[in-house]
Parts: sequence; C-alpha cells; structure tokens
Amino acid sequence: MQTYLVSYPPSSNSAWLCTAATFFIASLAGCGSEYGSTAIGVVTLDGNPITPGLVTFVPEDPTAVPSVSNLDSNGGYELKTNKLPGLSPGKYRASVQAFRPPDVPEGQRSFEPSEPLVPEKYLQVTTSGLEYNVELGSNTINIELITD
Repeated sequence: MQTYLVSYPPSSNSAWLCTAATFFIASLAGCGSEYGSTAIGVVTLDGNPITPGLVTFVPEDPTAVPSVSNLDSNGGYELKTNKLPGLSPGKYRASVQAFRPPDVPEGQRSFEPSEPLVPEKYLQVTTSGLEYNVELGSNTINIELITD
C-alpha cells in the first residue's frame, strides 16, 4: 500500500486564513438587528414609570411577527422578536400589560385576578389607541399613557 503526502505551498494557509478573517469581519458588520430595526423606550403613566409589566407591538403587516419586552425597574424596554433583539420596520399597534403583584405570603400563589396598573384600554392592542411607525435602524419610542 502506498502512502501519499500532500503538501500545500506555505502561502495557501495564509490565503485561507485571510479569507476566513474577511468573512468573519464582514459578518460582524451586520450585527445590530436581524430584523432591520431596534426599538427602545420608557413607558409612563401620568409621567411615572410603569413596572412590572410587558409591552407588545403587533405589526400591521400580517407576515411580520409581534415583538415584546418586559419593563425594567425604570419602565424601560427593548423590543425583541423571537427572543432576538429588534423588529421589522413598519406600522405597529401596541399594548401595555401591567398588573399589581398579588399580596400573598412568600412561597404561596394567588389565583385571584390582579388589579391592572394601567387603564384597561391599554391592555389590548385593539383598544389601546397606541400606534407607532418603526423606521429602519434605531428607534426610541417613549410610550406615555394617561389616566382617563
């Protein structure tokens, strides 16, 4: 049985490494949002931050996917789609779901409905009246709710 030794010229390793590095760097250039846009903001009710809660953006385009975000301790949010940062550009209707945490002893559950922290109209996209246009790129959308 014969054994063959294949040897590449020294420059071919350098060329391969250079090509791989070029593709890697090019792939980083697109990092930001897989969906083309990002949206961050703060949710307030009568000027006060809302927390805890959830923001939902439902696209007008039926082929696009809804985006959601939990509200942080300052009422801030960053929308995600399929657990990835960002959303598709376009027109959206939004809702804010925020409820008072149940008053139960630690380690126990409550099955009683929680009281909303926002007026009920904001709980559903069909009644909230919250409509936003998300542009390609970075967007800051502060959601200012008011008590009726």
